[in-house]
Amino acid sequence: MQILTKPPKQTRKAYTLTDKVRAILLYFVMLNACFLTPGKCAAVHLNIKKGTIDNWIAAKESILYRYLTYPNLRHKKRIRICRGKFHAEELLLYSRFVHRRKVLKLPVSQNWLSLEFKKIVQDKKPDGYEDFKYSNHWVCGFCIRFLICSRAMTNKKDKSVEERLPDIRRLCILQ
Repeated sequence: MQILTKPPKQTRKAYTLTDKVRAILLYFVMLNACFLTPGKCAAVHLNIKKGTIDNWIAAKESILYRYLTYPNLRHKKRIRICRGKFHAEELLLYSRFVHRRKVLKLPVSQNWLSLEFKKIVQDKKPDGYEDFKYSNHWVCGFCIRFLICSRAMTNKKDKSVEERLPDIRRLCILQ
């Protein structure tokens, strides 16, 4: 006697941006190697559905643009990029931000971000820059778009357990 069971539930797979770029590159390598069905061969080789790879090939410009422009998103599975009003200027601001924080080792505040962006926009003069407000809301959106978190540099260092133990004993004795 046969027991009827439900078919296994199929789950959706999520792919990282690196996986998508790898599949696109493999497709074009196989296309240049004169494979008759490069999409099917790439799908079998990577164990991804052919329709999925076809969708990535259709959107290859945006996928490669995201891969090259946003290196911090390469290993994320859910990619959502909200572009600001002045995207090219924001990329320039981000490069100045990275230089100031990592190379010069200087602090960066919201005020510095808005003032520096104001300088960039007034130099380039894109459409609609006259009535743009450099508000706190824009700074928060910029930080979210480029995955910037606020952090403070301190001169304190974590102490090991042996270094903290006398202070803890002294505190216990006082109580």
